[in-house]
Amino acid sequence: MFKSQLLQKLQEAMCAAFPELDQIPELRLDYPENPDHGDYACAIALQLAKPLKRAPREVAERIVENFKKPAWVHAVELAGPGYINVFIAPSALAETLQTIL
Repeated sequence: MFKSQLLQKLQEAMCAAFPELDQIPELRLDYPENPDHGDYACAIALQLAKPLKRAPREVAERIVENFKKPAWVHAVELAGPGYINVFIAPSALAETLQTIL
């Protein structure tokens, strides 16, 4: 549930941040090994840096600035050279777990 919605939100943010992109690359979300790095991590900024002729961190910053954070997202943070880490709100996780049970 969260992953597909998050991919959509990140794609919207990427398109808003860089309307000049001719081709939108496929977004991929990873699960960080360290929970301190969020519930999901996205490295799209590293992929976009070269075609945009910008630093990966700058690309990530612009995507995060254009990210419209839904209530179920606790935080969106920049990490390292251009990773975007997303933390799901604990209340949203609890609600989803309750629905499953």
